[in-house]
Order: sequence, then C-alpha cells, then structure tokens
Amino acid sequence: MRIEHAKIFGFGKWVDHSIDFSKASGICIYGENESGKSTIQRFILFMLFGLPPKQRNFYRPKTSGRMGGRLTVNDTEYGKYTIERLDEVRNGAAVCYLPDGEKKDEEWLRERLHGMTLETYQAIFSFSATDLNDIKSMKEEELGEVILGIGLSGSSKIYQLEKRLDQRLAGLFKRYGTKPIINQQLETLELRFKELQQSKSKEASYLEKQDKKSELQTEITQLHESISFSKSELSKLERHIGALPLIYEYRQYLSAIQSEKIDRSFPEKGIERLQSLKQALLPMQSELHLLKENEAMYRRKLEDLQTQSPAGTIISQAEAVYSLKAQWQDDNQQLKKLVAMIEKVTIQIETELGRLNIGLEKEDLENLSFPFHIEKTWQEIKKQYEQLTFEQGKLKEEEHQLKQERNYLLNQIGMHEDGLLTDETYQDLDSLLKKHNEFHLLEKLKEEKDQERKSWSKRRKKKQEKSKQILYIFSLLAVISFIGTFLTDISQLMLAACLFALVGIGQFLWSYYSVKEMDKIFTEGNSLSNPSSSSVEERNRAEQLIQMHSKHQKEIAQLEEKLSNNNMNSLAWKEKEKALKEKEMRMNESIHTQYINYPFLRNLELIYWPELYHALKNVLHMERERKQQMKEIEEVKHRMSQISDNINEFFAEVNWTLSANMEESFKRIEAFLLKQDQSNRQMQQYEELLSESKEKEHQLRQKMTGYEQERDVLFSVAKVDSEEAFYHKSRMLDEQEGNEIALEKVKLQLENMLAVADLEYYVDNKLGELDLKEKKQHSMYKLDQLERELNNKREQLARVQAEIEAMESSSQYSDTLHQFEMETEKLHQLSKDWAVLKVAKEVLADTKRDYREKYLSMVIERTAFYFQHLTGGNYTKIFAPSEDKPFIVEAEDGIRYTINELSQGTVDQLYISLRLAISEAMSDVHQLPFIMDDAFVHFDSIRAQRMVEIMESISDRQQVLLFTCKNEVLKSCEKLYSISLNN
Repeated sequence: MRIEHAKIFGFGKWVDHSIDFSKASGICIYGENESGKSTIQRFILFMLFGLPPKQRNFYRPKTSGRMGGRLTVNDTEYGKYTIERLDEVRNGAAVCYLPDGEKKDEEWLRERLHGMTLETYQAIFSFSATDLNDIKSMKEEELGEVILGIGLSGSSKIYQLEKRLDQRLAGLFKRYGTKPIINQQLETLELRFKELQQSKSKEASYLEKQDKKSELQTEITQLHESISFSKSELSKLERHIGALPLIYEYRQYLSAIQSEKIDRSFPEKGIERLQSLKQALLPMQSELHLLKENEAMYRRKLEDLQTQSPAGTIISQAEAVYSLKAQWQDDNQQLKKLVAMIEKVTIQIETELGRLNIGLEKEDLENLSFPFHIEKTWQEIKKQYEQLTFEQGKLKEEEHQLKQERNYLLNQIGMHEDGLLTDETYQDLDSLLKKHNEFHLLEKLKEEKDQERKSWSKRRKKKQEKSKQILYIFSLLAVISFIGTFLTDISQLMLAACLFALVGIGQFLWSYYSVKEMDKIFTEGNSLSNPSSSSVEERNRAEQLIQMHSKHQKEIAQLEEKLSNNNMNSLAWKEKEKALKEKEMRMNESIHTQYINYPFLRNLELIYWPELYHALKNVLHMERERKQQMKEIEEVKHRMSQISDNINEFFAEVNWTLSANMEESFKRIEAFLLKQDQSNRQMQQYEELLSESKEKEHQLRQKMTGYEQERDVLFSVAKVDSEEAFYHKSRMLDEQEGNEIALEKVKLQLENMLAVADLEYYVDNKLGELDLKEKKQHSMYKLDQLERELNNKREQLARVQAEIEAMESSSQYSDTLHQFEMETEKLHQLSKDWAVLKVAKEVLADTKRDYREKYLSMVIERTAFYFQHLTGGNYTKIFAPSEDKPFIVEAEDGIRYTINELSQGTVDQLYISLRLAISEAMSDVHQLPFIMDDAFVHFDSIRAQRMVEIMESISDRQQVLLFTCKNEVLKSCEKLYSISLNN
C-alpha cells in the first residue's frame, strides 16, 4: 500500500490543504518547528486507523468547522481508492471509495490492513527521535512481543486473550490469598468436612464404607483415564486412515525423486536463453545474404561511373579558376565599399573642420603633424593654468584670514593688559601671602616638634634605664674580675676589671650627655613669634587677585606667541605670492611657444586645447584612412584584372566561347564542376557503401560468432553436445522439480492433518488400510469393555453410597453430608475450570514461543545487515537481549560491547536497524508506508548518507516518509523527493 495524495479538510493547523505523495516512493518532508509535521503524521494515522473522540477534539481546527479529510492510497489488489473520514459524520468511521464507484466501510478497511492496529503500526512502521532510547531498556520479553506481532495476524486479540486468562486464573486461585473463589471454596469445604466428621463419629462402620467408596472412586478415575487414552488412540487411527491417500501419494513422489538421480547441472532459464539465441541468429543469417547481393550491385555501378568520368587535368584547372570566384566577388564588393568609404571620410573631414572653426582647411592637413608629447604638453599647460587660478584665489583668501587673525589677537592682548595689577600692588599682596604662609608653616613645625618631644620623653626614660643596666652589668663584671685577681693571682683579670669599669662608666656618661643634648634641642625654639594678624577675607582676596593677574599674564603670553606665528605666516604668504608670479611668467612663455608652433590655437581658449588635440587627431586619422583607401583601390583593381586574364586563358584552352561578363563565366564553370562533383560523390558514395557493407558483414560474422559461442556455453553447462539432448535434459529436470513441488504440497497437507512429530512414523508405517481398520475394531472393542467396567463400578459406588446414606439416619448428618458433597462438587468444577484455563495459557505460551523463535533469528540477521552497513563494517554481529542483559554487538575485531557502552549516535543507528528489520519482516504481509521523524539527530554526515542510501533501497519496495526539521538532513536527502512545509 502506498499513499498517493492527502486532502485535509481540517486537522490541527491544516485547513483545506493538499499534499501530493505520488512523485516518488521515498519522500523527505522538511519543516521548521511548529510547521505542522507532527500534525500531518497524525492525520495519516487518523485516516488509516481512526482516533477516539477525545483525541479528535484535540485536533479540531480553530478556523474551520470541518474536521477530517481524504487519503488516496494505491493497493496492489484494488488499485487506487480513497479513504474519507469526517468527525461529524458516522462518528469518525471511514468510507472507502473504490475505482469502480463502490463504497466500503470501516470493517473492509480493517481487512485491507490485515488486522493492523494503530499501536502495532507505531511499534513497527513508525518512530521518532524520542523513541531512539527505548532500545537501551528493551528486554527479551519486549522484543518477543514485537516478534509475535510479526508472526501472528491479529496479535492484539492474542494479547487480550492472554490478559483475560491471567485475570480469570487469578480470580479462581492463588497460592497465597483468600479472595480467589477456589481459596474461599477450600475454606468452606474444610469447614463442612469438620462438621461432617463430628456428625458421623458415632457410626462404627462408616469409615469402612468411606474407604470402599474412595477405592471405587479411584478405580472409576483410572477407568476414565484408560477410556480417554483409548479414545485418543482411536482418533489417531481414524486420522491415519483418513490420511492414507495422501501418505500413498507422498511415498510415490518420494520414490520417484529418489529413483531418478539426474545431474542437476543446467543453466538458469536455459530453454529461454537457447530460444533467444536462435531467434537472434536467424535475422543475422538473412542479413548476411542481403549484404553480399548489395556488394555485387555497388561494384557494377562504380565501374560504370568511372568509365564516364572526364580527364583529371581539366577538372583541376576548372576548380583552380572557379576558386578565384570568391576572391573576385570579394574584390568587387571591396572596390564598391572603398569608393563609398572615401566619399564618406571626405565629408566627415570637411564637416569636422567646419565645426572646429579654427581657420584650418583640408589642404592644411597634409603638412600638419603633432609630436608624441604634444597632448601631454597641452594638458600640463591647462593644468598649470587651472592650478595657478586656484592658487591665486586661495592666496587672496589666506591673506584675508591672516589680517583678521592679527586684528583679533591685538584686541585680545589689549583686553588682558587692562586686567593686570600694578607692580606695587602685586608686591604688597605677595608679601602679605608670604607672611601668612610662614606663620602656618611654623605652626605645623611646632605641632610636629611637640609630637617628637612626647616620643622623646618615652625613649629618654628607656635609654636612661638601659644605660644604668649596662653600667650595673659592667660594674659587676669589674668587681668579679677584681675579686678573681686576688683569688687566682691572675694579673689579666685586674686589667679586665679596669677595662669593664671604664667601659661601663664611659657608656653611662655618653648616654647622659646625649640625653642632655636632646633635651636642649627640644627646649629650644618653643616660643614662636606671632606675625601681624590679618583677616582670612583679606588673604583670600589677595590670593584671588594674584591668581587673576597670573591668568592674564599666561593669556597674554599665549596671544603674543600666536601673534608671532601670525607674523611668520605673513612672511610665508609673501614668499608664496612671489613664487606664484614666477610660475605665471613661466606658463605664459610656454603658451607663447605653442602660439608660434600652432597659430590656430590663438582662435581658441586655453582650457579647450586638450579637446582640440583629440578632435584634430581624429581628423588626421581620417585623412590617413582616406589615403590608405586610395592605395587599396589600386590594389583591388590590379587583382581583378589578373583573375579576368586567368578565366580567358581557361576558356581558350577548353574551346569555350568567352562570356559577356565575369558572372556568366563563373556560372558556366560552376555548372561544369557541379556535374563532375555529383559524379564523384556518386562514386564515393558507392565506395563507402561497399566499404560499409564489408564492415557490416565482418561485424555480423563476429556477432554471430558470439551467439554461437554462448550457445556452446549453454551446452557445456548442461553437459550435452546437441540441441536435442539439451531439450531432453530440460524436460527431465522439469519433471523432477514438479515431483519435488508436489511432494512439498502433500507434506504440508499431511502436517495439517497429522501431528508434525508423528509424520515420519505414519510415512514409514507400512500397514495397509485393512490392518488399520482391524486395529480400529480392536480399539473400539477395548473401549467398549472399559465403558462396561466403568458402569459396573458406578453401580457398586451407588450401592455403597446408598448404604452410607442409610447409615446416616440423623437429618443433621444428612444435611451436613449433602452440603459437603455440594461444596465438593463445586470445588471439582472450579478446579476443572482452573485446569482448563491453565492448559489454555500454556498452549498459548507455547504457540507464542514457537513464533518468536521462528522470526527472531531472521529479524536479528537483517538488523545486523543494516547495522553493519550504517557503521561502515565497524560492527558485524548483534545478539538479542535476554532477561538480565541488553543488546550486545560484536565489533570487527571480535570485541563485544553492550548497548550502554556505545555512543548515542551508534545506539540510534542500532535502534533504526532493528526497526527496519522488523518492518522488512512485516512487509510481506503488511505493505504499509514506513514513517520516520527526525531519526538522524545524532548521525554524522557519513552515516547519514549511508542511511539515505538504505532508505533509497527500501523505497524501491516500500514507501518511506521522512519528517525532519534539520536543514543538514534535507541536504543529505538530495536524491529523495522533498516537500517543504515552510511556504
């Protein structure tokens, strides 16, 4: 199934919008965020599978009352048909319009989708970038569920059935719990049993009867099992008898295959290829015969034309003479053209001289010439004139500016001189400020000295104490040394005692005098004379006046400096004026020289001299052209005279009458040459046809050789040496292949009738129909005996039961027993129901397991193929997940990695490979489009290109729709048809 066209009446943001999907099988739909890509995906799913009312309300358009649309699809069986869904009609159910005009309903669409549901489709044929991480947590059970959906149609019903079985089993019995029905029944039965035991304790033989009853019940149960086994054996015999014709047919085909052991070496489609070779050789043989006949005819006609051809020298002379026609025509045309050009140039020269009006005549042009440097000279003179005019104006403007600046500076200097103080006033104010500054400085020094005096008073005490300590130490040392002298009689100790005493006393005296000197220093100059006091306002006013005086002096100095610069600029201006006059004099000399050389310049202003030069240069060029054209006219007339002499000589040689003019002579020669050329072309044509015929004959023989060699190769592959043997071997192989196909069909029929495990036994069993019927009669007889014995045991059980009932005289016992039996029977029935459900679940699980094992290997194999291609051969194998392990991949070097050890891009590529493999497995049953939404977000450019190649190959057999908002993905999909949603 392929989507051809979508018409959206109203769905989300799309209203009255159409999309054409028929351009290609692989389509890339590009759109930025919020451009409506996801809405289009949802619309396609809505048209195929429908949506619940709540979800339909979510996609109801804001700007339209209609919600729904049409989807045109192409089905391999029904062709193109249109699916229509409208929210307000039929509660969103689909109507399908077939090509023949017939209408189909929702149920028919479900049949065309082969039971495919929305959830199954999204699990197999559709995924987006948000689904890529699912593979990391995928377990064996989850992968198995997807594989089950591949193998079984209607897998959703199987899931629902399995769920209902689990619910009913849990509702009947749990190993631990009290709510299930059987658990409650067991508790009830246990209670009833206790009551029954209490009621029948008085009956002495009651236990024996019960034992007998139990024994009979056991025997009845065994008989039931025997009867079930006998019925099963009888059923097998009946199926065996019913399958005997197929078994006989299976043995026959098997015997035929085993008896005819034919060498199976035979070329593929050998018969068709041989027929094709024969059909190709037949027209070649006919064509070869026709080529030989044509070759003989070409030789005859070529000989006839060669005998009628004239002498070659005459033709050569005619061609040589005729070759002069083009030259003569060119010369004739050139002559006319040159005459016209001379007249035109003469008129142009006279017109241009009249326009210039500088007194020049056409005759003056012969003696007029310009040296190569004259244009540059005139341009320089013009430039000097313009520059001189500009500099003169600029010089006048500069003079005016200098005068204005000088007057301004003089005015400013006068204003600032008026603001200066007199020398006497300035000295008084300065003296006043100096006195105030000296007083403030002395006060500051006094403060600093007071601080130092306080610091010295502290240091003085420490210094005196330290001096005393040193004196005490040296005095002690002197006393000790002096005592040591008397005690030890060592004279040096006396000397040391004296030395210690001198050092101690000297240090003390030096410290004492230094302290006295410092005291003098700090006591001197303590009294400072206070200058004559003045107010703060007078001091501030004096400072302001002095500052203003200094400011005026600075301004005057700056202005005088600017005035000096102005004087310097005035001197420079005078130098410029002098240089400009000298430059004007030199220019006038150059102009006078040009007047002497070219008097006509006096009639024209100087600024137009360069333009005049170009105009005169053009006139002189035209005059030179006129003279050159006159020379060319003479040359053309001479060439035309020579051509006329050559034609007259040729006419005289071939005895032709001379024509009146040259055109007729050339026409006569042309007719002669055309006739000879036609004859030569015919001969050349026949020679080419003859050569072409030989070449075709050679190619035809080579081509036939190729076909004959190919036919011999077919015989060699089939190991035969003739065409008849080739056909015979083909028939024998077809018969054997037919037997094998028939054998396989019979085997499939037998597998449907008989158990697969017992098939080999039935085929190998040589019992005939009579033997099987005899065994069937014996089984029926044995079954009848077992049923009779069962009835006998039942009668015995009934008698024992009656005796027990008779013994149970009391009504309480009877009632209790009755309730116990009822509860027991109810438990048996519930147990039977639970067993049936349990067996059904196990059968369903076995069926699911078989289908998983059948398709799992195929899906993993295709996944590995796509993954190897995407990664450029970096990974070669994939191992499916188990209960406790995720996906495992094996690299090219044999090292295995879990999926959690791979990069995000590689994980995405593994998931996409798995989804492609699952889709490929489903494509045999469900031919549905494959939808991807931005699945390449973690791909590099190389792997993205490989993915596009895979999509292109898949699109040959299955429609692929790729939705993306990435511009780089769109560029990678250049080979796919693209649809842009941005416009």
